[in-house]
Amino acid sequence: MSPRRWQWLGLVLGVVVFLLIWADQLLHGPLSGADQAVYDQVGAWQDHGLPVHAVGEVVSTPVSVPWAVAITALTTIVWWVLRDRRMAAWAAGSGILAGAAIYGLKESIKRPLPPFAAGAWYKYSFPSGHTISAVANVGLLILLGAQVLVDRRGWSGAAATRAWYWAVVAWSVEAVAMGIARILTQRHWASDVYASWGVGLALACGVLLVAKVPGPAHLHGSAKPEPLPKEQETTTESGP
Repeated sequence: MSPRRWQWLGLVLGVVVFLLIWADQLLHGPLSGADQAVYDQVGAWQDHGLPVHAVGEVVSTPVSVPWAVAITALTTIVWWVLRDRRMAAWAAGSGILAGAAIYGLKESIKRPLPPFAAGAWYKYSFPSGHTISAVANVGLLILLGAQVLVDRRGWSGAAATRAWYWAVVAWSVEAVAMGIARILTQRHWASDVYASWGVGLALACGVLLVAKVPGPAHLHGSAKPEPLPKEQETTTESGP
């Protein structure tokens, strides 16, 4: 299956996952019904001396608002300086898009925070901003960065495929780890995270589709032109 088909599949799947979990919450279905049990289990681990709160906070720090903004800004600047300005623009744009989605969904749904998170600077729980950032902002930089690397190295064929394979693996692991970390902090209900994986997947795939990533090097402007064959080079130098 081509990358574009996978991206369309991810876009549709992400939207469906989000809508199903949102409906489950509204209807008090089985997923949101299990939230309290998951929350209580994490609390029990913490009470028994396991530092799950600290682990969750440390692991999810890179996708907190200040860190996500800093990482996105630094990446944008570096890629701009490296003259891969198209990818720099998409890095900045994906951060803005993710932030707008997080704010819009939280303000629209207005699900209260879990008890442990009461009094947090932002009062709504659904969806998890950290998790969306992990998939569609900080995490998406991994995938955009793969395009930058492929372009700058001039890779094609098996080399480019390997780069994309490992980028997708790293993106997936990062997204799952950050979501689990937010559950461990007890600052989100588990279904908040599940829905956020769906939102993040849809946003990430949408950005990749519009940006045409992965794509030919000439679209992104950072690959060096391939040298002419010796015969052609000789002919060009000698002239008619």
